Amino acid sequence: MESWRKFFFIISCLLALGCGSVANSKGKGSDFSVSQSADLTFINNIPTPFGVSVFDDQIFVSDLDSARVLLFKLDGRYLKSFSGNLKRPHSVLKLDSQHVVISDYGGQVLKINRETDAQEPFFPGFSGFKGPVHTLPLKDGGFLVTDFDRSELFFFDSKKQYRQSFSESVNQAVGFSKPHMAAQDKDGNLYVVDSQNHRIVKISASGKYLGWLNYRKGENLKSYWSLEGSAKASSEPGKFDVPVSIFLLKDQFYVADVKNGRIQKFDLSGQWLSSLGRSEKLQLNWPYEGVPYQDKIYVADSKNKRIVIAPLDFFTQK
Repeated sequence: MESWRKFFFIISCLLALGCGSVANSKGKGSDFSVSQSADLTFINNIPTPFGVSVFDDQIFVSDLDSARVLLFKLDGRYLKSFSGNLKRPHSVLKLDSQHVVISDYGGQVLKINRETDAQEPFFPGFSGFKGPVHTLPLKDGGFLVTDFDRSELFFFDSKKQYRQSFSESVNQAVGFSKPHMAAQDKDGNLYVVDSQNHRIVKISASGKYLGWLNYRKGENLKSYWSLEGSAKASSEPGKFDVPVSIFLLKDQFYVADVKNGRIQKFDLSGQWLSSLGRSEKLQLNWPYEGVPYQDKIYVADSKNKRIVIAPLDFFTQK
């Protein structure tokens, strides 16, 4: 009996120290599990996966409320995590072979060395962020940061100096309500996810408003870039209810449609092509980001606390 008392005493001490807690851990391989179903792979037990980026054959997961970024191999095996000064990391950008840029919803954008974990502000001297969620490198060498809490887009030059911003007060058509992420096509056009307005906004490289995409209030469902009117949340194919992220690949773009529980694919004309996440084989619950890489798409399935890895041909006409 004495040996059993010692055993339970040791276990109690370990639990008291937080050794079994995922939320308080910087990340250990034992915290996460990998499972498979048919052609799907799942990385499970991630408390708050609000962003996913894939590059250099590695998966970077922004675990928002755990104040860390998790790093996995493509097969789901855990490698390491970044934490340090992070508060609420939301998205990860590859800057170069040694560094990543993390947009931290806690009010900062940080540059982190992937080997040493050394951290520093990416825009030194700038203090205008309130809730940055995404940093986009632009074709002119500059950067665009979307600030969700300020409903504003911040533009910086190639030397990381503040240049200008677009906000909800620019004009009625282009005004944003909680913008999340953005992308840029080969011609320099910007595609901004205007989350609370339930639409994608298109802006030319020179700053000209080119229209928005979603269901127009008072009209039948259509897929085109509209210059006037306002959007309405919809669950119909090709429409949005709180879109969050966007990713351009060649002449197509992928949008995480959060409240509809799906990733949707479009061509650049705005024509809906297919969806992922509303089928018998896969049910997504508040997907915050979907990123194609090689022949697969990687999805931050936030309320299911997992990363979903699916073949690109898993998209359906539903």
